[in-house]
Amino acid sequence: MENREAIEYINWMRDKFITNKPLEACDLAISALEKQEPMKPLPQEMDIDGRAITPCGFCGEELPHNSLYDFCPYCGQAIDRRKDG
Repeated sequence: MENREAIEYINWMRDKFITNKPLEACDLAISALEKQEPMKPLPQEMDIDGRAITPCGFCGEELPHNSLYDFCPYCGQAIDRRKDG
């Protein structure tokens, strides 16, 4: 099952619950699945010292320039570091 399919199913299931605990669990599961879909970082900015920084496309925190990072160390968002598209 792909992430999108799982999210659709969880949303369908979520509509069946009326108590807070299962609703919170569904929201948490959806959030985790969405963060697995790679997101492009925001365009580079310059910090106050004139250093180029690359903000995470989800939380906006500075991403390490080390290409070994596949996920933002602050929010867990998957990072799409491809130069194309």
